[in-house]
Amino acid sequence: MIKKSLLCLLMLVCFNVLAEGKFPNLMFLDDKQQSPRANLTAVNWLTGHWRGEAFGGLVEEVWSPPYGWQHDGRI
Repeated sequence: MIKKSLLCLLMLVCFNVLAEGKFPNLMFLDDKQQSPRANLTAVNWLTGHWRGEAFGGLVEEVWSPPYGWQHDGRI
């Protein structure tokens, strides 16, 4: 039990150290900028039945539109 706890603690410390590095692909708003209003149109392409090969076999996913979906991205 102690070995598992120490291993978990070690992993958390490692993840914390790795997360403190800079991520060059992140974008930040300027101090005076506000975040744009969010909606679901950016991920509308994901809705559907997806099938492909991965992990050594056939993989299928079904993504339904959110309940109450409107085509302008509002819920």
